[in-house]
Amino acid sequence: MKNQGGMWAQADNLPPTDLLIFTRELKAWPAAHRLMIQPGGIFSGGSFAGAKMLSWVPHAAVLERAHEAGFDDALLLNEKGHLAECTSANVFLARGGEILTPPLSSGCLAGITREVIFEIAPQAGLKIREVDLTSDDLSRAEEVFISSTTREVAGVGFISPEWNYQCPGQLTTVLEEAFRTYVEEYLKGKP
Repeated sequence: MKNQGGMWAQADNLPPTDLLIFTRELKAWPAAHRLMIQPGGIFSGGSFAGAKMLSWVPHAAVLERAHEAGFDDALLLNEKGHLAECTSANVFLARGGEILTPPLSSGCLAGITREVIFEIAPQAGLKIREVDLTSDDLSRAEEVFISSTTREVAGVGFISPEWNYQCPGQLTTVLEEAFRTYVEEYLKGKP
């Protein structure tokens, strides 16, 4: 929850955000995610592109359709046909020893785990960059993974209709371990 800006402008004595506590177990994610493509899932030119909002209805509806079709999530394309994100995760491709991910201009959320991956990838000896990606890039990818607060770094094994990947791939495994180490070190530094 946001505590500053707009109608929260007088919340000077509050932190930028509140702590969220889950009251039930988190969903157990699969070892290899299965994604379906959702054209037109994000409008990158909209004023709320890349914003996390209380109205999650469009993404929730797409996620529900994905589950009904036997998938774990949907890979959203923007109005230009570029990869943007999943319904609640950022997406990354690995090709030629390099990690590629859509830029924020694609309409994707500037996720916290995404931000950490940008920090830890170079420390793990991996090149990472933002680039506009299309479905054609899925054909050239050697591995695909997604990231989110609840999934952390999670391998993708299949993207409908035609892309299969070894899961987890080598670079995904390196980043999974680097992320785990980052979280452990971060928590050691907290009171």
